[in-house]
Amino acid sequence: MLNPTRQPKDTRTALDAFLAHKATIDTLLEELTKRSTEHFDADPEAINWTDVAGLARLSDALKDACDSAP
Repeated sequence: MLNPTRQPKDTRTALDAFLAHKATIDTLLEELTKRSTEHFDADPEAINWTDVAGLARLSDALKDACDSAP
């Protein structure tokens, strides 16, 4: 983790770094939305508890991310 009081060694500004991370998040959200629309490629006739557990882990991770977002 970066020390917020220490300047990074590269020449990016904080705004540049912020916008780069935001772009990454936007791309990930688009991909997640696409996968969700496609029901995460799950076959409704073959859903099992492993599928449920995987989606629950994803849901928990997203909730954690939202709870820690500025």
